Amino acid sequence: DIVNRSDRLLATNEVLATLRSYIKLALKDKQDGMDMALILYDKKTRILEYSGANRPLLLYRKEEKGYKLYEYKPTPLPVGRHPRDMRPYKSKKIELQEGDVIYLFSDGFVDQMGGPEGDKYMKKRLKELLMELQTIPIEQHYSVLERELQQWMYTEEKEYKQIDDVLVFGMKIS
Repeated sequence: DIVNRSDRLLATNEVLATLRSYIKLALKDKQDGMDMALILYDKKTRILEYSGANRPLLLYRKEEKGYKLYEYKPTPLPVGRHPRDMRPYKSKKIELQEGDVIYLFSDGFVDQMGGPEGDKYMKKRLKELLMELQTIPIEQHYSVLERELQQWMYTEEKEYKQIDDVLVFGMKIS
């Protein structure tokens, strides 16, 4: 609705700022919010615009010596009411190339408890797994990620409950 009400195409950081104002009205004085990432992609120019509220964008690109990870950092601020909520969200335009793969993800996967020691999965481990996935078709990424999460949650010693929503969005540029 934010995008449809505008008389022009809003930048991703403008969409986050507008959403923040709506959420602040709904929350009244309560300090709360959500983390999210937002992209706008032009298929003709292969230009992707990204803004993140505590959620990064990962870009994997094939180069001469294998794949390289480019991580685009978010604005360290949720969408909602926060003590520093007057700071603007950053926006980044990224020129993509054929074969690039981008990922956006909620914190549910990386914060999931499990494994042999009952630890969080962590972003570092997810980035390493996504790097390994670059050698297989993107259509197979979902099943590998799902299997990895299940194996992390259900060990021989203990079963861990899912603690949050889990979303991993991947897109390969053709």
